[in-house]
Amino acid sequence: MAEGRGCDYERANDDNPLRHKETSGSLLTPRCHKMGPHNRLNENPTSLTPVLAIVAPVRDEARYLVEWLAYHRALGINTFLLADNGGNDTTSALLEELDRHRLVKRFDWRHQTKFQFEFYCQAINVARSFADGLFFVDVDEFLRPEGQMSISDVAKTWLADPTVGAVALNWAIYGSSGRQQCDSGLVIERFTRRAHQEFSGNKHAKTFVRVGCCAGPAENPHAVTLDSGRYVDTRGGTSRGTRRKVLPWASQRRSYGTCSAWITSY
Repeated sequence: MAEGRGCDYERANDDNPLRHKETSGSLLTPRCHKMGPHNRLNENPTSLTPVLAIVAPVRDEARYLVEWLAYHRALGINTFLLADNGGNDTTSALLEELDRHRLVKRFDWRHQTKFQFEFYCQAINVARSFADGLFFVDVDEFLRPEGQMSISDVAKTWLADPTVGAVALNWAIYGSSGRQQCDSGLVIERFTRRAHQEFSGNKHAKTFVRVGCCAGPAENPHAVTLDSGRYVDTRGGTSRGTRRKVLPWASQRRSYGTCSAWITSY
């Protein structure tokens, strides 16, 4: 949680995006994509739904993982490449069961420290065979599209521009909403107050990357390096940094209120 980061908190006015989604069947029904040669968007980038995946390390997240998966599946992401880093709860057992039912792809990184760079390299190499785009986030972060758009709709607009290699998505930092103890309920319903839009932390970013342009991870988990293409913000403006790598710890030009999508960080 972000409480204590030296900022005031305001009630989030944007609606829960899941309120507008009609879903059929269980949100945890297997719908994984088959892995094979992948060049669909090179053929017709404007008419096809992009194949998207989330890459994330997981440690001590058993309490929240199912909500996080169901949320993102409801918004159009069906593939999750997850590093099992274990912990002191039942995270590993849960990931093994989810992998067995083809709901996630589990990578065993238990008992490892400083593993994220190597894991990202591994996940990127696996994704090259089937995915158009990857989001690099953590399990305490939720992708938020603007209005009633799906994540697929937003990513499709980015991928339709062949010059875009990667997109920097701003944080929206949420606090404890005055809660003193851990209680039951969904994360996205219990925590409703966030740092004001211009808070410096909200100008930090995580990354969406076009797989075909990705050279690999950068020195920290907020960024990637590119073989080709521009590193842009969510409206298409060039992000701060070099042509091949964004500067994720520097203030971006925009904060979440002007974005087509952002990341709620709890």
